[in-house]
Amino acid sequence: MCVASPCDDDQPAGETHIVLLCDENIEQGLFATVNSIVANCATPEDLVFHVGLDSSRVRETEHELQALFGDKTREIEVVDVNAFPNIAQWYHRINTKLGVKRTSNLMNYARFFVAEMFPSLAADSQNTYIFLDVDKIVYGDIREHDSQLKGKYRGATKDGQFLVVGLDDSRTVFRSLGLQSWRDRVRFLIFCKKHALDHRKMCPFNAGYYVATIGLFGKDTPQKVERLISLGLLDICQFNTQPLMMCLLWEFTHGEKWEWNVVNYGWKPGLPIDRHTMGSIHWNGPSKGWDKGNEYAKAWDEYAVAPATRARAVMETRERNERNVAAGVAAARCLSETVGDLSSRMSNDAATATAAMEAAASTRETADELARAPEVLAGFEARA
Repeated sequence: MCVASPCDDDQPAGETHIVLLCDENIEQGLFATVNSIVANCATPEDLVFHVGLDSSRVRETEHELQALFGDKTREIEVVDVNAFPNIAQWYHRINTKLGVKRTSNLMNYARFFVAEMFPSLAADSQNTYIFLDVDKIVYGDIREHDSQLKGKYRGATKDGQFLVVGLDDSRTVFRSLGLQSWRDRVRFLIFCKKHALDHRKMCPFNAGYYVATIGLFGKDTPQKVERLISLGLLDICQFNTQPLMMCLLWEFTHGEKWEWNVVNYGWKPGLPIDRHTMGSIHWNGPSKGWDKGNEYAKAWDEYAVAPATRARAVMETRERNERNVAAGVAAARCLSETVGDLSSRMSNDAATATAAMEAAASTRETADELARAPEVLAGFEARA
């Protein structure tokens, strides 16, 4: 297990925001993905993680993430998706329309609520974030990657808004939409014409990775998504969130080389792994890197963080905090004693000074009396 450590190389100013959404079933994926990101970033202190969880272990997971990576990164924000009533209500309506089989994973749809879950990220519509599935290992420097994309697209796109996806050379647009038959493709073309969508400008990609400005996923996004569903888009397409993204944001989408989302490690045998040219590898498909028998498990194990390691990190962090608190209390007590001693000294010094002043005053009175003695004596003599 390789645990990340920070480096001191210079990088452009600013922050790199990373959004990760995870349910309890793939929690082990979350820790490996974060570990690989931090380990392979030259300046992890510039990374801000926004983590959304659908789990019974939200606070425990937050403590583990903070214990392992909190002192290496700028910030780790963890939220419970179930704490947002709007998401649950929306999801219930989608379940009613599509059926539980199509919407069994809430976190797959939570990507449309990023602005609501992370208001600090949504404070500026041009804030950029990198979205990653948590069945990935990241080999590239994600901070450098983010800076390059910002420099390329921010000033050259409509209103500074953009969505960058990793082009999938193995897919056509139709395949990325989950169109299985020629009949479905014809139905989709009719849908596009009817609703003013240009399928020719859509990019084939896997939605497990993209870079977006938060303005494209504003608080009205869930309503737009629900409208596409009501119009019947997912009655035509077999996939779920990917067709919704492709049809909702096609005007803002730009494709880059897909080395930042090299896919198929969850089902296809004999694939190469080159950590020097691949930004990340993705276990999309039924088999994951943590599953027994996965052909590419060694690549996963390099960054996996076992539950025992997480628990130990939390315990060590707690013990360190307790030591720091005890040291702080001891320092405060020592300071209090020092102040008390100084106050006592000052009090004693004040008493001494008062006595000295009184003695001096008495001396002055005696001197005055002696000075008047000849005059007093002369008076006596005159009366005699």
